Amino acid sequence: MGKKQDVIEAIYKICKKEKNFVFHNDLVKEVSKEYGFGNPFDATKVDNINVLPELLIKEDMAIIHLGDGYHSFFKGIKKIYHPLEQIKD
Repeated sequence: MGKKQDVIEAIYKICKKEKNFVFHNDLVKEVSKEYGFGNPFDATKVDNINVLPELLIKEDMAIIHLGDGYHSFFKGIKKIYHPLEQIKD
């Protein structure tokens, strides 16, 4: 697992423990610093399922942006990510 996945998983575990899946960029910055992830603003940018840690895939959770520095873990990966169809010649 890479640092980005480590950061995402750590934030998820914090949210799960607190039973509150909404989190702010301040938490992202704090956890990114702990893991030595240099760009905390990139940590929550997940444009395909392959970037998610296995734990989130297993628990069917994705990250959505709420605005104003807030994000949330959202149950339903297939509602967020869609596999692209093969392009026909």
